[in-house]
Amino acid sequence: MLEKKRLYIYILLVVGFCSCVKTVPEKKEVLVQEVKTPVELPILKLGNININEESFKNEIQFVSGLDSLSEDEILEDYIYKKRYFLEAISQGIDSSDIFMGELQNYKKTFLNEFSFEPEEIKKIANESYKFYQNEYKVRHIFLPYSKAAIITDTLTNYNKALEIRSKITTAEDFQKIALEYSKDPKTNLNGGDLGWLSTFNLVYPLEKELINMAVGSFSKPIKTHFGYHILYLENKRPNSGRVKVQHILKFNGTDASQNDINKSIRYLDSLRTIIKTEDDFSKLAYQFSNDHVSRQNGGILPDFGIGTREERGFEEECFRLKTGEISAPFKSSIGYHIIRMIEKLPAYTENEFFLKHERKFVTDSRAEYLLERKLINLEKILNFKEITEVKDAAFAFADENILKNNWKLPKNSIGGFAIMNVSGKNITVKNFFDYIIERQGITKWSGQEIPEDIFSFYFRNFKKRVLLDFNENKLFTENQELVNYLKKIKEDLLVAYLIDKEIIEKTKISSKDLKEYFQKNKESFGRKEKGNLVNVTFKNKEIYEKYKYIKDKGKPYQLFRGIKPVYFYQNSSTLDIEAKRSLQQLAYILRKNSGYVVEVASHIDFKEDENLSDSRLKETIDFLTTNDVPITKISEVNHKAGKPADRFDWAKNQRVSFQFFSNFDTDLLKSFLERNPNEIEISSETLLKPDALSKYGLKWENQAGTKINNKNETVIYNLTISDAEPNFNEIKGTVLQHYQLSLEKNLNKKIVQKYPAIYNKTEVLNIIKNIKNQQ
Repeated sequence: MLEKKRLYIYILLVVGFCSCVKTVPEKKEVLVQEVKTPVELPILKLGNININEESFKNEIQFVSGLDSLSEDEILEDYIYKKRYFLEAISQGIDSSDIFMGELQNYKKTFLNEFSFEPEEIKKIANESYKFYQNEYKVRHIFLPYSKAAIITDTLTNYNKALEIRSKITTAEDFQKIALEYSKDPKTNLNGGDLGWLSTFNLVYPLEKELINMAVGSFSKPIKTHFGYHILYLENKRPNSGRVKVQHILKFNGTDASQNDINKSIRYLDSLRTIIKTEDDFSKLAYQFSNDHVSRQNGGILPDFGIGTREERGFEEECFRLKTGEISAPFKSSIGYHIIRMIEKLPAYTENEFFLKHERKFVTDSRAEYLLERKLINLEKILNFKEITEVKDAAFAFADENILKNNWKLPKNSIGGFAIMNVSGKNITVKNFFDYIIERQGITKWSGQEIPEDIFSFYFRNFKKRVLLDFNENKLFTENQELVNYLKKIKEDLLVAYLIDKEIIEKTKISSKDLKEYFQKNKESFGRKEKGNLVNVTFKNKEIYEKYKYIKDKGKPYQLFRGIKPVYFYQNSSTLDIEAKRSLQQLAYILRKNSGYVVEVASHIDFKEDENLSDSRLKETIDFLTTNDVPITKISEVNHKAGKPADRFDWAKNQRVSFQFFSNFDTDLLKSFLERNPNEIEISSETLLKPDALSKYGLKWENQAGTKINNKNETVIYNLTISDAEPNFNEIKGTVLQHYQLSLEKNLNKKIVQKYPAIYNKTEVLNIIKNIKNQQ
């Protein structure tokens, strides 16, 4: 019967629409074309490549560090990168699928951040600040629906939500109905109670509704990406500001006995009685707290406001305390705490709020709203037309296989017919069917959907992709600034890919091969002739004990420092521009500090697919390795959804975080010295062999040890003999870097010969100077 229906529709289309719908070839992606510059005399020539003044000026504007580097350094960097770029082109790297894919990701990321309407963003920012003025005590009833829900199903769900809403007249009704009907497993058992909330704690459509609700009122059903919500505004009050606290945690597992629990309570209560000052609390937190992150900072937590922590009880205890006050032991889901209030901070001013949350205005549910607005505008700008008859005919090919993610292209279909038209160009049914094949398997279905619903879901997303692709091509062909930007990105990527191919990949050799390189070039690592004695004096015993504790745990040593996490868009593992800038800085830090190892930890929000965590980890590590970071300097951790940062702010959960470790004692010592500059003293002395024995009673050999001086202070000493034979195992990292540098030196020699630079230095430096002055 289904096949007859398809045949009938096909005949109708052929007979009825041939005159108005043209068959067009399959849509292909339009590649961005660089705008040609006018023919001018070259200002700089590299090999056979001529660079005119206009191109040179456009490219120099994108040089990183333009305001801090000298004109000579800028020119040197420009020629260096341009030679690498030309060599990458000559090796065909620019035509590889991997490169083209990453370049496309850069374009997508840039457009996502660049193309939202400024007025819409400003509107959301102002609205968010208005919401921030108050805190709202909220209950809700949640009714989810399928991702593939079509209009009729959505209407059914809406009518069901209306029916439930009609039963609510009192707060008691709401709580009973939430218990019976709400599908939010976290709140339905307590009457839908969400507690006290502020900005960014709810998805954007719910915030928009709440801001206009009166205390004691019930909302109509509100549609979000997940389903329908009914809100009850139980109370409202002015923003409580923020608190800064420190805590001591005693962890109790879910299987803890009552005896263990009582022991934790008594233990914390005993600590509480001996704490007199903030310094006392910090020392005890370091010694006894089971929160291994905050204990290193004396138990101090980042300041926070209402509704920002998963544990509402913890939050309530903090805001109840007065400055300097210490709480009695209290329970959370992970154990028992005592808290000390350090200070209460006012709510953010308008300027502080905008600066603090600038990124949030264009992420998560707000980004979804902005994207919807953008798509509505694009339909008008791009003259979008949907050909309903052809769409209905295409949907007739939906069958049960789509539920199993095993749908295949029909043999006799209407693939050549246009299903939509954008800017005068036809998009065919085959383009849509190919999209389904491409995306099939990514989305998991509940089994309750029907094939036509799933086709409808794919069509909505296909339409979105077509509009965004057309807009992208329009922007990157009509906007010269974006054309120049893309050209710079392309060059930077090609430089990174060439370095990876010619240096990083060739550095991934076995220890045996590296040792052979060391033996052949042993003289390069030098024979030293003097000894160097370094004494590190700890004036504070407790600081020494902390240092010893970390040192005794072994290498690599945790330095309790890192960089800020990089964040991802929801359901995406693509590194955006901001993330890549952070990672470039991280790569610089790792290259600069040869002993450093970075722990790269991947996280997802619980709403996201677990595979995203692996993808984010891979994307991050791949980027670091292509930026000269050896894989041996990276430690991988995949937390998935196990360590959420915030239950409402998805962007905080969709992240990769970083912690530094080091294999060098000096780095560990440096981290302690920075935190305790007045408690640690370092002295260094160059020794000859006779002095070592006569002055200090030390043998003439590499050695380290600990002693107590006449002030009863602990001294760590380290004697390094410079004329000792270099030991491969001790300087393996240095050998690897030396090998890398030799590869880079050979590559530079090759490309300098291949692309000799010819230019008038005075003229070129003047151009750079003028550009710097205009910045």
